Amino acid sequence: MDSLDEIRSLAPEVVRQMGNMLSNTKTSPMVKVKIMEMILERTYGKPEASIKLSNAQQNVEAAQERIAAIVQRIREK
Repeated sequence: MDSLDEIRSLAPEVVRQMGNMLSNTKTSPMVKVKIMEMILERTYGKPEASIKLSNAQQNVEAAQERIAAIVQRIREK
């Protein structure tokens, strides 16, 4: 058994302990939230990240214009 298999074999016990911590009134709310996040992320995947690009279209158009100008200069030579 390699080390990854050994680690995987611990998963059922880890999940059991996480369940115990969630039901334990002495576990801090922050720890409970972290456990819940971990479970949800590994069950359903992490939420998709979004990036707001305010002037992306302008940047693309400017780049296309620069490329077109370079191509034109090459053709003129």
